Amino acid sequence: MDLDPGRMTFKSLRIMVFSAFDVESILIAEMRRMDKANLAWNDSGFGSNDPGRKRDNGEPADFDRRYPINVDLPLDPMEAGTTTVGKLLKAARSSIPYILRYGRLSDYADSPVIISNKQPTMRNILMSVTDILPPDYQVTMFHGRVILYREITGYDYAVETIRGRG
Repeated sequence: MDLDPGRMTFKSLRIMVFSAFDVESILIAEMRRMDKANLAWNDSGFGSNDPGRKRDNGEPADFDRRYPINVDLPLDPMEAGTTTVGKLLKAARSSIPYILRYGRLSDYADSPVIISNKQPTMRNILMSVTDILPPDYQVTMFHGRVILYREITGYDYAVETIRGRG
């Protein structure tokens, strides 16, 4: 089941006498009082927190299991033609509602890569990049994020792994 980012909304009001934590606690307590079903997302792992490089082997959050990322959805339109690996990854990262994290690309950030589809998917982009990168680079897709590093690592909760082929 896909979660449409276009249907998600958020509103907030900052009250200067409270800290952000105080406001959140008051809001959650009031919502629980009104209707516990309103808080199905709370404590589910939903949020923008990146678990960090050293915790990539951790078990996915309930939210990520229920609403896994879809690397096959079309991204924002891109201009077809030649760009660089670094620019392509940066553009892709700004077009997705989940985390794409990658390490230093060493000598490959300025490597040319062709965008043949004006509205590519993340999978198209990752395949194009791994065609250029050597076999010691690896893309790992998890339920809630994608990482690209110079490594050959098996992750317990990886959904899919693509290794460089260049």
